[in-house]
Amino acid sequence: PPELLVSVVNNRTKQPLTGVSESIEVTGAARLGGASSLTSSLAAGGESRSRWAVTANPESPRDGSDASATFVFRAKAKPDADALELTVPIAPRAVRLESHAAGTLDAATQSVAVALPDALVRSGSSVALELSPSTGAIALGGVEHLVTYPYGCTEQTSNALMPAAMLLSAARDASVTLPGWEDPAKRLTPLVQRLFALRRWDGGWGWWTDSDADPYMTALAVDALACASLAGVQADAARSIAIDARASVLRALGELRSVDGEAYVSMHASRLLLLPDPQNEMADLRAQLNGVAGSVYAQRQQLGAAGLACAAIASQRLGRRVEAEALLELLLQRARPNGNGLGLTADPLEEHPWFGEAIENTAYALEAISLIAPADPRSVELTRWLIMNRTGRDWRTTRQSGPVVLALASYLATHPAEWKGTGAVRAQWNGERVFDALLGGTTGLGAGVRVNIPGGKLKPGANALVLSREGSSAVHWAWSARANVPSPGPAVTETRVSVKREFLRATRTTDRRGRPRWLVSPLEAKTPIRVGESILVRLTLSAPRDLSFLMIEDPKPAGFEIDAVLPDGVDRPWNTHAEARDDRAVFFLDALESGDTVIEYLIRPEMAGAFTALPARVSAMYDPDLATRSGEARLQVQGR
Repeated sequence: PPELLVSVVNNRTKQPLTGVSESIEVTGAARLGGASSLTSSLAAGGESRSRWAVTANPESPRDGSDASATFVFRAKAKPDADALELTVPIAPRAVRLESHAAGTLDAATQSVAVALPDALVRSGSSVALELSPSTGAIALGGVEHLVTYPYGCTEQTSNALMPAAMLLSAARDASVTLPGWEDPAKRLTPLVQRLFALRRWDGGWGWWTDSDADPYMTALAVDALACASLAGVQADAARSIAIDARASVLRALGELRSVDGEAYVSMHASRLLLLPDPQNEMADLRAQLNGVAGSVYAQRQQLGAAGLACAAIASQRLGRRVEAEALLELLLQRARPNGNGLGLTADPLEEHPWFGEAIENTAYALEAISLIAPADPRSVELTRWLIMNRTGRDWRTTRQSGPVVLALASYLATHPAEWKGTGAVRAQWNGERVFDALLGGTTGLGAGVRVNIPGGKLKPGANALVLSREGSSAVHWAWSARANVPSPGPAVTETRVSVKREFLRATRTTDRRGRPRWLVSPLEAKTPIRVGESILVRLTLSAPRDLSFLMIEDPKPAGFEIDAVLPDGVDRPWNTHAEARDDRAVFFLDALESGDTVIEYLIRPEMAGAFTALPARVSAMYDPDLATRSGEARLQVQGR
């Protein structure tokens, strides 16, 4: 059945209007299912609400292009006339799967197989191809990914601000111009302001303002503010807040029960000592960090790879160079060569699940060697390993990407030749040339390029990417695919967590103390949803064991609006952070206890029609391999 769009015409005069002509034109992937014009009358200062029957094409375009429809509304009266044109996307009934790979084009030609789902829905799908002739271009791509990441908790904000500030500082020292960063303050000030806003009442930081204070989050935030100040972005304010927060850092150091954790917090806090300190305000922090450094060094044989690297960096900043060199050598003895360079393995995560994965450990090692022994040739191999383990522009998660780009910035600061690079590169996708040009060219920077391959050029199953170059310079490549498949998607195999979604009719009431409560009942076919009534969405997460740092994304059904993501009187964990986006409701949980956990929120139907609610998705922010989906649902809405 057709959906009913609603148009509203306002009479902003003090006189009634009669014989107002209203009309609608529809082009693109939708069509009218009824009249295209009508005549209305409006009271003085009043409005006219009109309904138009519209049907969207049930299938995506055969050429794989993204579908959209354009609506033109017109209203004309004797004294005045107005019109509105609006183009809206028509999303396919699909869920998104992601895949990626990376490498280096050392030979003249290389063929890369790109496997996409057999059930590929080409509309809305795409492949992004990154071609980079220099380490500087790779670092810049990583910064762009982090700065434009769609969410902004303490970790994500800090791991965008730190590497961006330090990469800009390294570029400035090397007289390198970074395209898109002509006005760094304009792009980084919002991140600094967001960190200010995320600070808790007790002076520390948690994952979100709703979260408990966390020593690792606090250390990250303080380090990020110090980086901003050193880079000249909100310098005085960032320095003031960072120094003011040192009490929280000192408290965190006293509360930690892990020697690796002490090393991690010390590394981040030690950057504060690089700030101007004419009043000697950091004497207490310096003394505490020196004490921790001595204790950590004495226990160096117990440290994981991350702990060794963090302790080495902190010791170097504290002037304890002999200890820093010894810690670095212990760390590099654990590095393992392979065909992709020199990498560190992951640490056991039982004691400190916040850090210690292989990519992070290799990044910490690169930062440590760049700071302590920049001429050591092993730094080149560590850099190559990180480049070969990209997942597009990034490295799996924001928590891993931040340290990698920060390490690349430190490496570039001591290897300025790595900013440069050129190469004539050709890329063919399924036999069609999609890029053929010379990379490099930006002042001082061997700039890369991002090539978007739209859905219309993708094939289900095997796709052939052929790269070739002229000259002897290596070119680094990475591809990342966002592939749509028909909803509700392939069978879910995730066993660590499941999610069930219910839509319930809701009526507001109160308990005996006057607190809001909601009476709910199942939706029934014989009693359809009415435009304007409250619908409660209940998401039930079930997990056999405790999990950390989960994100729940629930797509908003077309025709509905989100009333409230955190309404009073519903079930949810007490420290849930939630956001209402244009197309989804998003919830973040620091911790998910084993058993069942319920999250409820309210939506409201705005128009009549039949709508599909695409599956809700649950994923771990720092474990991309953990992801699951609910089923989809069909919702029938009638007019008032």
